[in-house]
Amino acid sequence: MHEWLITRGDVEGVPFEWQMQIYVPWNVVICHEGKCHQLLQHGNEGKILCLEDVLSYHSKKTIMSWLIIISEGISIAEEKAKWLQPYRVA
Repeated sequence: MHEWLITRGDVEGVPFEWQMQIYVPWNVVICHEGKCHQLLQHGNEGKILCLEDVLSYHSKKTIMSWLIIISEGISIAEEKAKWLQPYRVA
């Protein structure tokens, strides 16, 4: 399991109760070690693949609502919401 949109690294230094808010089904994916893991961590290509997978289970509205809620304690959530905004759901 791996966080894909907001990672543990993104919440370093944030109070523990906010750090725990990243462990939700729409922010955690299963990825293979090696190439898949590298693709996920470096660049948008892996993030887009994760987004496509997550959207087969959860709505974009769910993800955006979550990002708005956690932006109170996790400042990078606003940036992630801006990144996610232009993606259309099929």
